[in-house]
Amino acid sequence: AATAFLPRGADGARGYADGGKEVGPSAAVTAVDTTGAGELFAGGALYGLSHGYSPADSARLGSYAAAQVVARFGPRLEDSLADRIDGILAHFAT
Repeated sequence: AATAFLPRGADGARGYADGGKEVGPSAAVTAVDTTGAGELFAGGALYGLSHGYSPADSARLGSYAAAQVVARFGPRLEDSLADRIDGILAHFAT
């Protein structure tokens, strides 16, 4: 595979592309229910890749989405994250 992701829970995720490794940190939250975390990670990471973001930024989007879902009960987010992508990535730049 040209690109692969390894989610690492509270330690973020690693995105591998073309033999290199880029690390995406996770967002700090208190986990209350891990239902849906893998699905939200995959959705965020695939959204990033399909919209032209780097593997590292795609891993960050996946980590952020997963962090948001584990901070609440149930496997879904209340709102779409698509209109907040720039703010989410800016969060990791600080």
